[in-house]
Amino acid sequence: MKKIVCLGIAFLMLFSAIGLSACDLGYLMGDLRSQIEQLQKQVQEQEHRIVELEEEKEKLTGEVAQLLTVYKDLVKAQLEVYAAAKGEENYFLAKWAEITGLVEEGKTAIDAATSKAGVDVAAEAMKEAIDAIKTLNESMGKFYSLQEAYELELLTREDIMHIVYYYRNSGRVVEVIDDSAYDYYEGYQFKWRYEYWKLPEEAWTVLAKVDFVPQIETPVIDTNVEQDIKLAYYEKYRESIYVDDGIGIVQIKQYLGEYNNCYAVEMYGAFDSGQEPKYCCLAGIVWWQPDFRPIEIFVF
Repeated sequence: MKKIVCLGIAFLMLFSAIGLSACDLGYLMGDLRSQIEQLQKQVQEQEHRIVELEEEKEKLTGEVAQLLTVYKDLVKAQLEVYAAAKGEENYFLAKWAEITGLVEEGKTAIDAATSKAGVDVAAEAMKEAIDAIKTLNESMGKFYSLQEAYELELLTREDIMHIVYYYRNSGRVVEVIDDSAYDYYEGYQFKWRYEYWKLPEEAWTVLAKVDFVPQIETPVIDTNVEQDIKLAYYEKYRESIYVDDGIGIVQIKQYLGEYNNCYAVEMYGAFDSGQEPKYCCLAGIVWWQPDFRPIEIFVF
């Protein structure tokens, strides 16, 4: 607007300089005022239209946000239905709890999304994660011996020390083989092997008692995991059961901790095969196993 007024003044000065009459100058001034008024009116109309557009934009933004919220609620409900359709009875309790957790994780991700595309991506990611969890028909889990789990690198030597500590309840003492004993026990294939053997008396002189402090003083098993391990153990040995009272005959005599999703347990059931008490050695760690139930490692 200032530019227009300045331009008008410049024209007046120009016209005065070229000798226009007062009548002509008055006519030009009137015409210029009219044009300026029209331009002012157009500017006001444009400013008013901008305000209207801003209001419309704000209104539309609110409507879009409301529609996105409605869409989020719909997709979250669909995710719950998708998970429920899998059937709780088809999974280990711990695995069903995992699915429930994924649903809640998915709902949180959906709420955090800022667009419809983001909502869809979050929902699909959780569905894929749910699909990846195996049903009971696909896998009943597997039990490994300590030796198998160690050789498959499911357990570390540190894990074995924890398991033996909990198994023996040994007051922070774990017995390990002194390095100098390896040649002595070469005939027993003693080094890094899982062997049952009878220690000669002189062998105890090469065992070192290690003051061991576990990461957790007393491990506590999750109730869902406990029931799942009992079910898996029952299914594994049910053909050799001589008194079948169902899963109730299965007990976890000792829970020895969880190590990277591997659960160490001493099991008991009406189908245990008797074994003599034995000395055991694995990864250079020695312990006395007083009864016939070996330590087992369960993996979902």
